[in-house]
Amino acid sequence: MLQLLNDCQKIELLASEMYLYLADNQEYAEPVRKAFRLLATDELEHSRQIDAAMGLPEGTLDVSSRIAGEKVTEALQLARRFQKNILGRRLSEEEALRLAIKLEEAFVRVHLDNALHFHKQREAAVFKGLAQSDEDHLNTLRDCLKWWQGQKKQ
Repeated sequence: MLQLLNDCQKIELLASEMYLYLADNQEYAEPVRKAFRLLATDELEHSRQIDAAMGLPEGTLDVSSRIAGEKVTEALQLARRFQKNILGRRLSEEEALRLAIKLEEAFVRVHLDNALHFHKQREAAVFKGLAQSDEDHLNTLRDCLKWWQGQKKQ
């Protein structure tokens, strides 16, 4: 069980690292950089929330870990692939925003899936909250992409 949560935490930390990398790109407009900084901070907070859950005594988490674990493993592999696509490259703002949207869409699915597999309300609520935060991230990224596209047309 702790391995599942550890992998979830790795995903959040990878996402935070990717968003910080994108936020540091001086070629991006400030609103785009600001959005990536916000997401990086949020992902780090998600990691802390999972860390708190990992501090629970062994056996207190009740989850159908085989199913949830497969989804988390897939998400971790996806995050690592995205990391390879992002780190060390200079993506255009549009490319960066579109990749981030794809990543957040995957995170929403994983968090919602995990919320379904936890049998205790407290743990399910953590993952539902993470999914809601990822939905907020999607809205932020989509709004930023619309703003960027509007700026590009001017």
